[in-house]
Order: sequence, then C-alpha cells, then structure tokens
Amino acid sequence: MHIPSSLRHRISQLASAVAAFATLPLMLSVFCTGPLASPLVAQSQSAAAISPTQSPGSGRIEDMKLISPGTGWVLASDHLLWTSDNGANWADITPPSAQNILAAFFSDKQHGWAVFTPQNDDNGEEATIAVASTTNSGQSWEISKIGSDALPRIEGIGGVSSIFFTDPENGWLMLRLVSSSNFSFGILLKTADGGIAWTRMPTPPAAGTLHFASNQAGWMTGGPANDEIWSTSDGGTSWTSRSLPKPTGEAQCEIRYSPPHVTSDANGVLAATIDCSDHSALVDYASQDGGLSWHISADQTISRGHGISDIFDNHVVHILTSGTGLTTQTTNGTASARVPELDRSAGTLTHASFVDNHNGWLLYSTTTCARLRD
Repeated sequence: MHIPSSLRHRISQLASAVAAFATLPLMLSVFCTGPLASPLVAQSQSAAAISPTQSPGSGRIEDMKLISPGTGWVLASDHLLWTSDNGANWADITPPSAQNILAAFFSDKQHGWAVFTPQNDDNGEEATIAVASTTNSGQSWEISKIGSDALPRIEGIGGVSSIFFTDPENGWLMLRLVSSSNFSFGILLKTADGGIAWTRMPTPPAAGTLHFASNQAGWMTGGPANDEIWSTSDGGTSWTSRSLPKPTGEAQCEIRYSPPHVTSDANGVLAATIDCSDHSALVDYASQDGGLSWHISADQTISRGHGISDIFDNHVVHILTSGTGLTTQTTNGTASARVPELDRSAGTLTHASFVDNHNGWLLYSTTTCARLRD
C-alpha cells in the first residue's frame, strides 16, 4: 500500500520516539511490579533524552492496543499501523478502500478486524458500513459490507461503541446511533463466520462496551453516564442489569465501569473510576460466580487521584498521574516514575493497554503515546 510522504515522515517520527522508549530500562525509571516485596525504581540517567511518541499523520491517535510484548497496533488519521519490534518500525496495514476507520480489534497477532466506511463505488452506490478481516497481521484483508437488512441508513450511525471477538469466527459489533447525550441507543450485530456475514440482534439496553468470556457469556458497560453494567448468557440475545455496591463514603459520587473480565472458572474482575466533587479514585471489584454478583476487592481502592485502569489475565493495573509522574499499582506492588514530558496539565490519560506487569502502553488525549517497559 502506498503511504503518503507526510504520513511516512510522521511514522518515522513515531518510530524514532518509540525506539527511544525501548531503552527505558537504561534511560527512564524501571517499573518492577513483579514478586518483589518492595518495588525497585531505577532513576533515569537522562530523562530529557526520552520523548513521547507523536501522533502519526496530521490527526490524533484514536485507539491503540498492545497485543504482546513489542507487538501492537495504533489507529491514527484513518490509518491502521502495526509494530512488531517495540516501535522501531511501523507498517501501514490499512485495509484497501477504507475511507473512515471507525474501530479495530485484534484477538491475537494474526487475527484482526477493522470497521470502516468504504469509498463509494464507481456506480455511485451509497456508502455503508464494511468490516475487513485479516488472518495474517494485516498483510491482506477480506472485506464485507454489512447488508441494508441489518443496518439503517448510514446517517443514523454515530460511530462504533465496541467490537469484540472470542475466537476467529465469533464476534459482536455494537454501533452507536445518533442521539442526545441523555440517551444511549445502539445496534448489536453478531457474526459466526469471522465477520463475513452479520446478523442483527434484539435491541440492546444501551450502546455499550462489550466483553465476552465465551460465545454465550458476556458483559456490557455503558449507558448515558457510563455507570451501568449488564450481563448476557445467550450471546447477546437478552441482557440483565447488574448492581454493584459503591465504596463506603462514596455513595454520592459518580462511578464509571470498565468491562468485566471473567475466566472459565467463574472468577472475574472489573475496575471502576470514581469521580466525586472533591476527589477521584480507582477501585477493583471481584466475582466468584461468573459475574452474577460483585463485591469490592479487599484493600484495592487506590488513594485519591486521577488515573486509568487496565486488565490482563484477570489482574488489574492502575495508573495514576500526578504532575509529571506516573504511579502504577497491581496486586504485586506499587512503583513510581518521573516522566517530565508527560505534563498532565497538557492532556489527560485516556487509554491503558498492558499485557503483563512489565509491558504496557499509555495513551493521552494530547495524542501522546508512551510505552512503559520493565
């Protein structure tokens, strides 16, 4: 695929910056949140030598995901970019004819999907929603348009709320309908052939974020205030609202849930963000009955502060920002690092993607993407 010269330049900048972060064990603070009783923090020898990654292209980074140590993707400026060497090199794996990429999802290093609006056909056919699927890390794509029987006119679609696959064949796509901020309406689609054909499911309770543990058991978080959670035991045909207790003393605060992660042995975790008039905090929830009921995990509420959470292998990672510093908390300990380039006054931490206690990506609303590595 041809990459415009301006984008090639920005990709080169991105590669140089992320390559600098590959030297974090030598250059920046080392996060040691493994089995050590006391976290090890090695101070930077030259913090000024580290630069956050810049957004590729002329637009902002919309989404990103670290799939395994050193391998992940970034969605920026309607281009889907892939790295397999800690950002030393980036490949443009944007599907052909993709005009506006709405969302992407990779279940592993090989299998991925991208939702987009295709370019109009030569015969003037109206653009619709299309899904591209790959089985070779984006080297080639199979593209399928979602039929008009499953979707209304394109003008009614406000975006993609979520896309999730449990395996190379079975997946769900939640489209958000245009409405005021007081409402959340969505269309839920399901595929059983890897994204070639999609079936419209019964109307969901909201246009939320999905996470499925199997082809039948799944969860959705969302709602107008992003403070509701539902579960399904029939693959998204029906949904049941679930209630979670608020921490003591936080009853009047707003709470936003991330999608739960539940394993085959019925143990689950989810993370929530609490916003009060005078403080913010992060809290963990746990379940031992497959997500039917939840309780606050013991000693898991982080001290007050702004932050974000991520989950890997049913372990929760919390990242707190404070001035020019970052603090990470896991069940294995706490570590802190000074990152002068990440000035919180210039942006907000919006996404976190970790694959273990040592490797993760952070995304700021200022389009700054920083890779943290132990």
